[in-house]
Amino acid sequence: MTRHFITEEEVGSSVFIEEIHRLGHKLHREPTEGPAVTLRDAASGIVTLEEFRVNGRLHREGGPARVVRMAAAGTITREEHRFNGRLHRNPTDGPAFIVRWPKTGVIMVEEFHSNGKLHRDPASGPALIHRNPDTGAVTLQDFYVNGKAITGTEQRPITARRRGRHPQRSP
Repeated sequence: MTRHFITEEEVGSSVFIEEIHRLGHKLHREPTEGPAVTLRDAASGIVTLEEFRVNGRLHREGGPARVVRMAAAGTITREEHRFNGRLHRNPTDGPAFIVRWPKTGVIMVEEFHSNGKLHRDPASGPALIHRNPDTGAVTLQDFYVNGKAITGTEQRPITARRRGRHPQRSP
């Protein structure tokens, strides 16, 4: 297989706005070498997206596999910790999925996952936490073990969409 490195440079600028690494037809770069996909804002040069991929799957140990930033200030708005494509992080190290409100920096969503399933020891706290983006006050918290809601502790049923992993309310 051949390795490909593709860059796109903004005309009249020395800023690369897109860097993509492929192995064959799959996005691929060893995480120790850096992200497989890097996108930059042409005006500011701020990195707006970093994706660490191995054989096409989001994958990184010891850090987030996907980081999304606001172009204006570089504020991180989303982090995903993934192992072989699945949301995964040791709960003692923190949540596997984090969404921040760009205006305040408040963490709006925290999800603790193990091997792609919502999971956290209830004695350590909820596996799913939602906060008010302005105040940071907790508006929802649910407890899960191996992807199953713990009865008596959840506030209302939650399901996760396949793409984006952003929770939705069940009808």
